[in-house]
Amino acid sequence: MQTFEAWRSNRNKDALQEEQVPTDILSTKDSQLLQEWLIWFLLEVCRELRQEGLGTIRKGSSVFTAEEEDSLGKKGVIGLDTPVKLLRAVFFYNGINFALRGGAEHRSLKWSQVTRCSQTTDGLSKVCYIYVEHGSKNHSGGLHDLRHPNKKVTRYANKEAGDRCHVKILDLYLSKLPAGFSREAFYYKPLSSTPSFGPWYSEQVIGHNTLATMMKVMTAEAGLPVRTNHALRATSATRLFQAGVPEHVIQGRTGHKTLQALRQYQEPSELQQMAACKVLDNGHGHTDYIDAKVKESGETTEQADELKVEVEQPSETGRQNPAPIVISDPSLQTAVL
Repeated sequence: MQTFEAWRSNRNKDALQEEQVPTDILSTKDSQLLQEWLIWFLLEVCRELRQEGLGTIRKGSSVFTAEEEDSLGKKGVIGLDTPVKLLRAVFFYNGINFALRGGAEHRSLKWSQVTRCSQTTDGLSKVCYIYVEHGSKNHSGGLHDLRHPNKKVTRYANKEAGDRCHVKILDLYLSKLPAGFSREAFYYKPLSSTPSFGPWYSEQVIGHNTLATMMKVMTAEAGLPVRTNHALRATSATRLFQAGVPEHVIQGRTGHKTLQALRQYQEPSELQQMAACKVLDNGHGHTDYIDAKVKESGETTEQADELKVEVEQPSETGRQNPAPIVISDPSLQTAVL
């Protein structure tokens, strides 16, 4: 109320008579007129706050870096050797690989949504887990969703990932659950000790409050900036964008209904930012961009030489014009979560 009155008073000082806010606007019975002035009030206040710098810089702290992920393992927050660390590893990599939303989707997750199977690709059989979304914020199950299939995510085993392989983690977790566990839940309470054999978890399902604060507790223990559970979903989408994965593939994994909503996670990596600066510094910076893409994807120098790069010819003035870079190697468009 005081903010609105202050805005009305300041605005009327410089406004023409016909453009001034009525002094009794808040008590008017003309709801349409009141609505119009409240909209003007919100628009002008938001504009002033933006001019003062509020909201001009997006917080990037919600996304986990590779170093921070390493820190979770090195500091014993996640791992495969105790019930608690294994449970946290399951939670962490479920959030990233299945792109689950912060609270609701972890709480409603069930083993009946997750299937372990083998898929044959190029003549090779690969073990994987398939997650099928039953319902979410974007797919509530109403009539308007009848034409939209539920989100389906396949996560293949990756031996090179070692103890971070999501399939390996889920296999171990599944083997440590009690024989009578219900497939209508997913996260079970860990035992206080680590048995040499037998289950590591009870048949008691973990409560909503515990799941809601999982990442806050984990990051605090690791000495990292505090993250919410939603940071895992943000990390998933951002990593895929930075690796050059096509938007429709990312959208299929995150379940966003619109590309506009998905693109909020399209943040460039530091390597890409550095490469862009080098391109602007001189006319031959395109090779630095290739180097950045190669370093991010793990390609070798020999493989980098095979990339096709198109560069414009010098202009009539003799000045070199930086040109778009066309990377045709599809391997650089594949992200390993």
